[in-house]
Amino acid sequence: MLITQYSQNFLKRLKLIRRKKQEYRVRDSNEKPTARNERGLAMYSPTLVVTP
Repeated sequence: MLITQYSQNFLKRLKLIRRKKQEYRVRDSNEKPTARNERGLAMYSPTLVVTP
């Protein structure tokens, strides 16, 4: 019983963390390009140099 209860709490915590990450990703996409639009990052950021 204790083990299943612990694992359920752990899963709940994982879901919360995942949700927070998604919120952060959405918030972050307004200022900084995230993994989803990395092609845009290659175009706009001066730090990334694309060599032929």
